[in-house]
Amino acid sequence: MQRFLNANLEAPCGAKVKPFIDLTIAPNFGDKKVTNKVGLVATGTLDSFDARITNNAMYKGKVGVETTKGKHSFGLNYGIGGGNRGRVDQTLQANYRYQF
Repeated sequence: MQRFLNANLEAPCGAKVKPFIDLTIAPNFGDKKVTNKVGLVATGTLDSFDARITNNAMYKGKVGVETTKGKHSFGLNYGIGGGNRGRVDQTLQANYRYQF
């Protein structure tokens, strides 16, 4: 993932704040379709069907913020991704960490 925007800020309370934006484009090369063959050994019956196993490219974007103060850190981000044929993936992540 490519970190497009990254800043190190400090809040008045002394917490370190890092907002970020990530943008990714992941193209796929090579065969994107496969032919599957199925059959029954005893009868000699055979059938095949085509399936698409990957998209031409995947697109992802993520925006969020990470904060740290002392031994505590908190992060919150939202991501959205897409591909061929109307594929849309969305994520919302929150995390908390305490370092001993």
